[in-house]
Amino acid sequence: METWIEEWLFRGRPPSGADSDKSPRYHIVIGRQAPDPFNPDQMVRQLSAPILSEQLEEFGFSRAALIDQFNIDALNRIAELDGQVAAKNVEMETLRERIAITEAALGAASQKAAQIAELEVQVSDLSASAAQIEAMEKHIAAAEAELALKAQGMADLQLRLEKAGIGLEADDQMPVGE
Repeated sequence: METWIEEWLFRGRPPSGADSDKSPRYHIVIGRQAPDPFNPDQMVRQLSAPILSEQLEEFGFSRAALIDQFNIDALNRIAELDGQVAAKNVEMETLRERIAITEAALGAASQKAAQIAELEVQVSDLSASAAQIEAMEKHIAAAEAELALKAQGMADLQLRLEKAGIGLEADDQMPVGE
């Protein structure tokens, strides 16, 4: 037959009033299992009624040894949890660093976006200026073409005058482009 501690329950007492004069107690439930006499491949389990810690010896358990084992188990669990907390702290620090890097990248991206917006305004201004320059160039080309026509007309007129025997002195010549 196998015997084990199934439950170890602490029963506290109220700080005042009825039963406050009694000390806290531990109630223990003992588990037992043994092969089924009719089917030895299966185990039959039974749980005892709650007993007091003073009665443990009757079931073959040493109260001091059990408390020592509870303390060892609790310390092991605390050490395990401390390890988990340390791992989580490392993970949190890593996440904090990643957040700081992400925030820095976001700040840099925001600055780049502002620079791009400023450059887009400048490009828009340059495009408008380019359109103005293009219009001025067309106007200048038209004026130059008109001037060339007038110069050609003047040259033709001077040639006709010379053929007609009328010569113009340098002081009499009309200025070109007026």
